[in-house]
Amino acid sequence: MAFQHGKKTGISVTDTGGNTRYLTQWTNSVDAPITKDSAEVTPFNSTNMRKQFVPGNAEQNVSISGRWATTPDGYLYGLANNPSSAFKLKVFPASTLSTATNFIHFDGDANVTSYGQGMSVDDANSFTADFQFTGTVSRNTSAPS
Repeated sequence: MAFQHGKKTGISVTDTGGNTRYLTQWTNSVDAPITKDSAEVTPFNSTNMRKQFVPGNAEQNVSISGRWATTPDGYLYGLANNPSSAFKLKVFPASTLSTATNFIHFDGDANVTSYGQGMSVDDANSFTADFQFTGTVSRNTSAPS
């Protein structure tokens, strides 16, 4: 198995003008868990004393953080304040973005659920942004467009 270092991770958004904007050069952390609802269906007097569940719908949220700069701030602030519709979000785990041809990446429509800046007297300014995919999230293994 070929392990990958996280340093090659990438992320892009499609801004309000329809342009693909890569946030990779300012981002230093990406977290993209998939969670799934479950409904408990345990009957009374269960003989094995274990709860029973049925699977529900899945969702995927993406959290990023990095070093604040005016360029990504413009992209993210614009998306966070655009109430109209979702935009394309792409996450490239351990990719080289433009040169890789056979790697996994996730993409779909998403909304910004939070965006913020951090300022400290003893550190560089930073940002955090949270996204929530809505609808289908594709898991692709070809070079993204």
